Amino acid sequence: MKVDTPIETNLGSMDKRIAATPLSPTKLMTKREYNRRTDAERLTELESQLEKLKSKVQQEQRSDAPVLKEIKKVKTALNKFSQICADHGRTDITNSVMAFLHTLDHQAKSSPSSTQPR
Repeated sequence: MKVDTPIETNLGSMDKRIAATPLSPTKLMTKREYNRRTDAERLTELESQLEKLKSKVQQEQRSDAPVLKEIKKVKTALNKFSQICADHGRTDITNSVMAFLHTLDHQAKSSPSSTQPR
């Protein structure tokens, strides 16, 4: 069934003609196909979620957890400062700040016992 008559719409001051076209038989919606996960796949996914939660609990129980929370604020402030330096042509300071941030990030990821002197 082919419809050649256009449908007129009035959108405020705009007058547009939109041609109506019926759905062709090839464009009909087909039923969705679902792939069910096997028990092994579901188990693997749950184990990975469990590992993530264990590592999160471990991070929260670290003795230096308050320090790690403050590092986020320091990194944000230093990134802003680094951008200001770059905007005003002080790439030397920008490079120093970025190197410091990298070192700080590396030290924050290491365990606190490995960073203490013996």
